[in-house]
Amino acid sequence: MSNPDHIGPGTHPVLECAAVIETSLKSVADVNPAFMTTAEKRAALVELTDLGSQLESLRLRVIAAAGDVAEADGDPNVASWLTPRTRTGAGANHQAEKLATSLDTRWSVVAAALASRAVHLEQAKVIVAALDRLLASAEVPEDVMAPGRARRAALPARPADPGPQDPLHRRSTVV
Repeated sequence: MSNPDHIGPGTHPVLECAAVIETSLKSVADVNPAFMTTAEKRAALVELTDLGSQLESLRLRVIAAAGDVAEADGDPNVASWLTPRTRTGAGANHQAEKLATSLDTRWSVVAAALASRAVHLEQAKVIVAALDRLLASAEVPEDVMAPGRARRAALPARPADPGPQDPLHRRSTVV
């Protein structure tokens, strides 16, 4: 949002969120992180990484719902519409649209995990790619997939900071 001043009553919550984020980022644009304590930097690194994935989750949900935008403007897909308007790479936008579609149509548990910060963006990409390969390699009946989805949804959320001493932490960061 280049002008958050136009946010008012009746504005969609996603646009309100974008305006708040923009305002918050502007408020720290001139703040030098070198003056943060070690503990503050540690907390900021983790929090900003988590928030980055959570923000990308929201963007992917909007991409998945924005087919009408591309159609209305005569573009073949959302990625093609987005590329010139955001000055971002076509390849990255096509990958994002593919991921957004997969999360929206097939892997809602992964989408929910990404939105809730239970997994990070890179982890979600790996999970979706593996699940898509699994489905492409063999016909997996829904009665086989449903219990697995239910078990994954019932798993507890990841700890806030598993720490480097946790062997699962080391393995998950390699992915």
